[in-house]
Amino acid sequence: MKKINIVLISKDPDYFSELSAALADDTQVSVTCFGTAEQVYQAAEKGQVDVLIAAEEVKQSSGLQFIRQLVMRHPFIDCALVSPLYPKEFHEATEGLGIFMQLPPAPDGAQAPKIREHLAAIS
Repeated sequence: MKKINIVLISKDPDYFSELSAALADDTQVSVTCFGTAEQVYQAAEKGQVDVLIAAEEVKQSSGLQFIRQLVMRHPFIDCALVSPLYPKEFHEATEGLGIFMQLPPAPDGAQAPKIREHLAAIS
């Protein structure tokens, strides 16, 4: 089975530390954390991004704005987004972007099983 390359992006290098560790426990998953959009674009160009999880804020934009730009360049990357919005508001704000999951602010290791479930359902 092919390893799933999960990329996390946040302006804070420690923001996803717990989630990253929990996801990396799975031998079928490779987890990489980036701080800039350019790093993600470079990895995507090399085919090293299957799933992107964006913080609410990334350097120089919001996570939502970054995902909008990413899916225009790489529409087959599955994305999840950290957002404090209510589910209905989140759906309206992200409709058409193919975002498979909303994560709560400051996601921790407890979200890892939920992410795996969503990925299993869409793959």
